[in-house]
Amino acid sequence: MKRRHFVLLEILIAFALVSISIFPFLHYPFQDMRREMNLLYEMELEKLAQQELTDLQVRLYKKEIHPSWIFGEKETRTVIANEVVKVKPCPEWSKSYIKNVTINNNVQKIGDDNTTTVLLHLEINFTDKKVKEFSFIAASDIVVQKKGINDAKK
Repeated sequence: MKRRHFVLLEILIAFALVSISIFPFLHYPFQDMRREMNLLYEMELEKLAQQELTDLQVRLYKKEIHPSWIFGEKETRTVIANEVVKVKPCPEWSKSYIKNVTINNNVQKIGDDNTTTVLLHLEINFTDKKVKEFSFIAASDIVVQKKGINDAKK
């Protein structure tokens, strides 16, 4: 009886079938890892945004932001424009984002006791430098009051 050897074509077909059957087992773990990495970046961006919102609130409390920005005309003002921020969730990974911070004083009300009340809308926008359609936005609303001068004499 003659012994028949494998032909190279048979070996290539067997290798292709094994490769195709293994691909789903390798693809999904890498896809999950990529999704988890993106979640890590989002968590870091959320932490940075929270720090920035806290800094803005402290600056408002200390009156380091000019009152005309708060009690002036209703408009959106940019506090920080196109600042590049590097996010490092761990030492081996880093991504660059463009940070924009705006203040919008869209609602103002003057009370009976001449007190001006303003609703400030603080917004922080992080845009990925490479993937422009990815954007992370954090926002907060703050109520600020300014007592007016009472000119009425009793």
